[in-house]
Amino acid sequence: MEHIMNHWKIAEDLRARANELFRLGDALGAMELYSAALAACDEMGDPPEFMDALYNNRSACKLKLKDYIGALADAQATLAINPKSTKALYRSAVALFHLGTPSRLPEALQLLQQAEMLDPKSSEVKDLKRQLQQRLADSPCSAGAAAWKQHPTTQQQQQRRRQRQAPTQCKDPLPLLPRALQHAPQYVPSADGIQENLLIMLHGLGDRPVNYANLARKLCLPHTCCLALSGPLEVEGTGGGRAWFEALDEEWEPIQPSRSEQRRTRSMTKTRALMCSCIDNIVAAGLWQHNQISLFGFSQGGCTALEVHRQYSGPRALGGCISIAGALLEESIWAEESSCPQQQSVGPVLITHGEKDVVTSRESVEMTLKHLRSHHRPKTCMLKVVPGKGHAMMGQGTAAGAAGVATAGSPAEAEVRQCMEFFAATLCRTPPQLLEGCIEVKPGVCDVQKV
Repeated sequence: MEHIMNHWKIAEDLRARANELFRLGDALGAMELYSAALAACDEMGDPPEFMDALYNNRSACKLKLKDYIGALADAQATLAINPKSTKALYRSAVALFHLGTPSRLPEALQLLQQAEMLDPKSSEVKDLKRQLQQRLADSPCSAGAAAWKQHPTTQQQQQRRRQRQAPTQCKDPLPLLPRALQHAPQYVPSADGIQENLLIMLHGLGDRPVNYANLARKLCLPHTCCLALSGPLEVEGTGGGRAWFEALDEEWEPIQPSRSEQRRTRSMTKTRALMCSCIDNIVAAGLWQHNQISLFGFSQGGCTALEVHRQYSGPRALGGCISIAGALLEESIWAEESSCPQQQSVGPVLITHGEKDVVTSRESVEMTLKHLRSHHRPKTCMLKVVPGKGHAMMGQGTAAGAAGVATAGSPAEAEVRQCMEFFAATLCRTPPQLLEGCIEVKPGVCDVQKV
């Protein structure tokens, strides 16, 4: 406790000094002190209540310094903690306005509309909204943007082909990870060289990302790069295993959920902010858009994947989320029982659950499905119950999958197939006619004969 209080005092002192420097016009000095305060927060078990203000204020510094990508990432990290922060909504929109990416200007307008609802008298929000609406109106592609996506012209197809013929620089999200997520992450580029999607993989309690990088290579998903991340917390006695949130008490017993229990949710709040910062950094850097990013997690990683996935809705909705033997924390669901449902839908969700799983209960899975459908309205929300399976990874945990091989027709094979069908339905794919040298072969159009 004394250790935590010391770091809290350091962070509070750094914050006060940074506020004074910013008031005096020293944005660079203030930014450095806010960063030091956030580093002190990383040493605490639970994030302090002013952590969102640190991100928000650092975002203001980065706007002053014209670091719009960094400003956007910090503003989005603020919103992950405090979704009703008018200043963070406004600063996100300012950053997007200055970045000027046409496809993201409608997102900036939506952020300003949310800010205006929270603070109808804000003149700066109204002024930027007016400028943004004018820019959207003047955009030559605004009227036909939807038609362009549906019916690309021959000239546009040829332009895409030329782009794909040019040497492709390998996308690398690793430098964009928050410091707390930089413990031995594993990045697996797309095997076919087409970097259209990013699958973020989250391990279970006490595991590490290298095993999920190996799984990514086995899955070999087309047009998809994979990023296996490591939880921010170390699990003692596991030889380097990690965790996504606090799950064990002082006697190494699982923390039991109750309406008054907050240890797991407080820890999850911090991890959620880190994960959202990671995704926002990737999007702000232009590597992938929200709908090109999907999440995959097992057990505790599945719980975290679902928690992060539901933070993104409407035009910012992620491509999809698969949770293997993972459910939302019961404490989080209870805390939101009386809250209003989201106005916009999140991306598709698939949860697989073993019939004999005694770690993640069927009741918690059913609670999760009910809450997602009532409060977040996923485009699709599916549950796959695997007969005979315990608490185990995809394709394992049954008699047929005990050796790590999902035999044809077995429950383990059916689970793998369900996940692959979900990927096929949710991952972005370039139409074959836009790939140089490729043709699309449709069933019944031609015969393939062995020579």
